[in-house]
Amino acid sequence: MKIQFLLAGSTLAALGISLMTISCDNKSEEADSGSETSDPGTAEAAPTGDLESHVIGYWAPDAEAMMKEKGLAGDTVAAPDVGGLERARRFASELQADLVALSKERDYSTPNKVLRATLIGSVQDRDVLLIDDMIDTAGSVVAAVDELKRHGARNITVGCVHPVLSGPAWDRMTGLAQRAEAEGWSFAVVGTDSVHHTDTPDWYHEYQLHGLIAEVIRHIHARESVAHAQERAGRWG
Repeated sequence: MKIQFLLAGSTLAALGISLMTISCDNKSEEADSGSETSDPGTAEAAPTGDLESHVIGYWAPDAEAMMKEKGLAGDTVAAPDVGGLERARRFASELQADLVALSKERDYSTPNKVLRATLIGSVQDRDVLLIDDMIDTAGSVVAAVDELKRHGARNITVGCVHPVLSGPAWDRMTGLAQRAEAEGWSFAVVGTDSVHHTDTPDWYHEYQLHGLIAEVIRHIHARESVAHAQERAGRWG
């Protein structure tokens, strides 16, 4: 049985990143007003933008390194839809990998239903890292994997910041893992503990985000740059 601690995990992530935003906004205001307590170096390193960008910005470098160590990084990074291209582009740049994208066709009469995905680019004989912000019912994951394999991809790793994994998600991804084993390729999922899952299969890898958020908060409280907070925080569960 898979147990989700959605409230605790997502609240932790949202609280940490919100504190980062508030603190950095305050420092920017201090810098603009010429306050003696402002730290221009820290203000310049401050995150801006939406919640997802903050999480990915601080999670990505360490997660990339650890995925390399585990052989999960791949040589091509895929965006699950056109809207996720910039997110995938960051990973591709850091990993010095090629970049491809998928275009989703949804059935809007049914919630969370993806009819098919169409590949933009080439993945023939490539190991692919599919990067998404969130996995809910995993319908998009199944459609993306089907399309990637149809175009000759070898091994596939799915990485996401917020692994909700509700409803049929576990059954769907277990089906992908079983297919991979039967066909002789590897399938893996990497998610943060913004939602913690217990009794997970060996193809699921958890990256513990709470230590990273704590380091970022500590750096901000001490009025230090948060640029390298991830160097001391991230680890696999």
